[in-house]
Amino acid sequence: MPALETRRDNLLGIAFGLASVALFSAQSLVVKLVGDRYPMNEVVFFRHAFALIPAIVMVMHQGGLRTLRTGRFPMHLARMAAGMSSMILGFYALLLIPLADAVVYGFVSPLLVTALSVPLLGERVGIHRWSAVLIGFLGVVIMMQPGQGALEWGVLVALGGAFCGTFVNLTMRKLGATETAASTTFIYTGLGCVVFTLSLPFSWVTPTFGDFLILAGLGLGGGVAQYWYTKSLRHAPSALIAPLGYFSLIWMTAAGFFFWDEVPSATTLIGAVVICGSGLYILYREARRR
Repeated sequence: MPALETRRDNLLGIAFGLASVALFSAQSLVVKLVGDRYPMNEVVFFRHAFALIPAIVMVMHQGGLRTLRTGRFPMHLARMAAGMSSMILGFYALLLIPLADAVVYGFVSPLLVTALSVPLLGERVGIHRWSAVLIGFLGVVIMMQPGQGALEWGVLVALGGAFCGTFVNLTMRKLGATETAASTTFIYTGLGCVVFTLSLPFSWVTPTFGDFLILAGLGLGGGVAQYWYTKSLRHAPSALIAPLGYFSLIWMTAAGFFFWDEVPSATTLIGAVVICGSGLYILYREARRR
């Protein structure tokens, strides 16, 4: 019976994980559809404002207001700064380069997490994971095509977003020791909402009713995706859930082709295989080490 319950929990975790990846992918599509019509700070405002609704549900479901007590507010501020920077750069990258490329460059973040966990978290990384990191960076070099002309600005923006996303992961590891998923999500979303509300008078563009619904859906979908991802980790180990994120590459490549006639180049495909393979191997080694 325990084995059957474990299997059911794993399947439920996978279902929540795939659903969250689908919503995060839909979020990227929304940004690419409307992001060039509105200032980026306004787009991110909607992302945070409407994500507060599922964040409040998370708080109430996991213990109420008492879960928001924290003695690590400076760490929450660091997580907010890294998260907002990663989101803005990631959204900008979607407007500058093909969808598939933006997604693959985002997969650089797990490689950076492994590399930076040594000096910042004091973790030990063996030769297997260091080798995977180096091979993954080789995949980045393949995609960037050195010697083929000027480096594309969108590539730098995407890599900057991945770099900031690395610090989101690292700060979340530290916060995870004392804070609940509900508190970190709500505090990050709430602080982001305040910051971007203050920025609106400087660049506000009134959305049409249709675009308002799309932007509201962007926030709700992102918040629900975060909630479902948290639920997935409650039912299944991270080693089983984390690789599901790579499914977004398939969906985004298909969306880029059908909506924008984007066809990944040979270097993108080769680089994607190298980067994703390295990331999966790192996940495998971490799971085996634990």
